[in-house]
Amino acid sequence: MILAFESSCDETAMALVDAHGKVLLNCCLSQIELHNRYGGVVPELASRSHFEILDELTQRLQKAEADKVFDRSQIQSVAATMGPGLIGPLLVGSNFARGIASAWSKDFRGVHHLRGHLASVLLDPQLDEKYPGLTLVEKAQKIFPAIVLLVSGGHCLLMLVTPQLEARILKTTSDDAAGECFDKCAKLMGLPYPGGPSIQKEALLCTSESEKSLAREWAAQLPRPKSEEGFSFAGLKTAFRLLMEKDPRGKANRPALCKALEETIADSLLKVIKSADDSFEDIENFICCGGVAANLHLREKLQKWSDGKDLNFHTVPFSYATDNAAMIAVAAWVQASNLNEQQVFTRGHLE
Repeated sequence: MILAFESSCDETAMALVDAHGKVLLNCCLSQIELHNRYGGVVPELASRSHFEILDELTQRLQKAEADKVFDRSQIQSVAATMGPGLIGPLLVGSNFARGIASAWSKDFRGVHHLRGHLASVLLDPQLDEKYPGLTLVEKAQKIFPAIVLLVSGGHCLLMLVTPQLEARILKTTSDDAAGECFDKCAKLMGLPYPGGPSIQKEALLCTSESEKSLAREWAAQLPRPKSEEGFSFAGLKTAFRLLMEKDPRGKANRPALCKALEETIADSLLKVIKSADDSFEDIENFICCGGVAANLHLREKLQKWSDGKDLNFHTVPFSYATDNAAMIAVAAWVQASNLNEQQVFTRGHLE
């Protein structure tokens, strides 16, 4: 088993995952209520909260050991997110994990946060049904190499990824990420943080023909990226604010506004993906992961596009789309050994 910790932002998480991907322990304590009043994450508050929550996670770990959920001798390694993320929270979580590794005489594996998201697709129970009895490493050999869309609050990346999670970046963000766009637009509408789930909940209420027509009208007015070289959402945030200010129908038709925003973000992502068509040659699998991968409308659009391209579409289970420690454990199992300590993020490659 690998014991893993994730603390890159506002979740303090711990998980225990075996070589076949069975999650024996999965704790994820969110700080959303703490940061909601500010409309976003406050780094200093996040760091202090991680300290407090790790005490509770330690107690849960001790109880799991006492209840014989695991035996300490079964743990092969201790892993933790090393970056990217908020510096304070990363230091709190990774140093805590290093301390456990040292105390228990286990090796330590550092994991790039984005590799955790890449690996999260291996937690899909459908893979166990399709490939019963395989280890995580063997499952990775089945669905990688793949083109992966990683879309979250801080990143929009299109990558070519190997079974060992070595990644080459094909397209990246020119300015702001899709998840941040969801958060900022939700704040403009008075919806709670995080914005993605709040906007999806409202968009699902857009059911009447008049609302759907209004959503299509607004979606047609909102901008898509002018360039196909990278993902861009800074202009969309501004355009959405101006639309709300200029069109008085917006205040009374929030579900239609949210539906229009979802449609525009999905279209914007697909426009850049389609521009990388030549990268899909000889590739059979397309994967979507990251927090925004939990958006139902985006999943439907990507599934339809993948079917048209004769690609196998894989995505992450909803419970593992946002930050969690299980994905960090899976990445620690699968990634090439030379990546265990080498966690520098550079344009062109995840190194």
